[in-house]
This record gives sequence, structure tokens and C-alpha cells, in this order.
Amino acid sequence: MEAIGLEWIGTRTARYEQTTTFFREILGLPIAVQRPSFVRFDLPDGSSVEVFRPGGPDDHSYFTTGPVVGIQVKDFDNARSELNRAGATLLGEPGGEVGDYRWQHFRGPDGAVYEIVDDPDRKSTDIAIGPCGVRGFGWLGIRTTEFEGMGGFVSGLLNLERVEQDREAAVFRFENGDILEVFQPGGPLDHAHLTTGPMPGLVVQDLDRAESHFSRHRIEMPQRRRFGDAGWTHFRAPDGCVYEIKRFGADASGRWTAP
Repeated sequence: MEAIGLEWIGTRTARYEQTTTFFREILGLPIAVQRPSFVRFDLPDGSSVEVFRPGGPDDHSYFTTGPVVGIQVKDFDNARSELNRAGATLLGEPGGEVGDYRWQHFRGPDGAVYEIVDDPDRKSTDIAIGPCGVRGFGWLGIRTTEFEGMGGFVSGLLNLERVEQDREAAVFRFENGDILEVFQPGGPLDHAHLTTGPMPGLVVQDLDRAESHFSRHRIEMPQRRRFGDAGWTHFRAPDGCVYEIKRFGADASGRWTAP
């Protein structure tokens, strides 16, 4: 499988109105599609965030493991076949149309729900939007007791480059420079508050500005770290899940500096 990068974030929540208001008004994301039980927000890098109301016509009842993350792949049909051969549990039938946007939900080794995505028309712009200066979706953190299994899945099946590895954490890089990190609970790099499923990281232009904006709106921020101009801040959204705002430092790739 050839995984290109992080494509999509989906959250299913009973706090539908509060969550859509957060993404629209606090983060300042533009609405691309809106229905009574579904909203899609588009990000500058071509990725998107979707919010689902439980019980609505757009609902996915198995979205019960926290934010669902979509991974863009080069060959959708081949990727789906590889998931099948690897014994992954596919959830539902493929969505979308051949030659257009397509997706397939599946359950990862950590028990969380993910999806593979084919997005042939994805377009990226190098701008920052909203009061937090959001640029896109560029990082994913996964805290799991299935540390070895998840690491093997990411490096073996998704075929991602392993940037760093020790006994408690592993860092992987997608083809487009996006980062995926896997954490072992209880290790020195652990984040004990990551109990709400995979943690998507939104890349912002200025962390201090984004944090100040969150503080004014009394958004809970359980943890932060800075290293030079780069760093991250964890926050809890109205859906109850933990997300991250992040600013990458500059290494040889121009995308990421290790903490």
C-alpha cells in the first residue's frame, strides 16, 4: 500500500451543535457542505473535517472510538485488497464513486476506526485561515497498548518511513511530510490524558496566537510543549475528544523537528 498523507477527520457526537460551532467560530473553518445532521469543513491543505449527528441519515453507528482519521492512498482498490489480505476488519461497503472521492472504513490494530481515501481532485493552498491561523491537518498521535502491532501496521502495511523508534514511541513520516506517532502507555513520552481515541493535529501558523484565542474562549488545554518556534498544545473540543494544534519546526524536510 502507498499511503500519501493525512486526508480527513470525522467525529460523531451527541454534542453536534456545540462541536460544529467550535470548528466554525472558534477555529474559523469554512463550511463546504451542511445538512441537518452533517457538516463538512475544508482546510487550506485540501484535507477536511466532518461532524456527524448520531441517528441522522449520514450517521456511521460504528464511529464510537473517538475521531476517525482518513489516510489518502495512491491506489484505492489495491489498498482495500491489502487490508483484506492482512485480516483487517472492513466496516461497511466502499463509499463514493470510482474516479471521484472514495472511502473505506476499517478497524486498526489498536481497535480504533480509520479509513482509506481516494481523493483525485485534492488541491492544497499555502495559506492560514481563521483566528487560529489553521493551515491543515498534518499530524496524528495514537496512544495504544497494542504498540508493537500498531507500529507494525504503520510501517509494514501503510509502508511509512520510520523516522524514530524507541521502546515507548515511534515516529513515522508520510510521503507528503505528514507525521504519525504511536505512543506506549506508561512510557516517558506518554500522554495519560489521551484516552479519547486517535488525536488529530491541526497545523497552525502561530501557536501562541492560537492558544490565546483558546484561552479567551475557555477551551481546556491539558498539555503544551515548545522547542524553539515549534511545538504543540493539546486541547479538548466540545465532542469531548482531545486534539492538537501544532507548529512544525524546520529540519531538512522543512516539516518537522523532533521534540
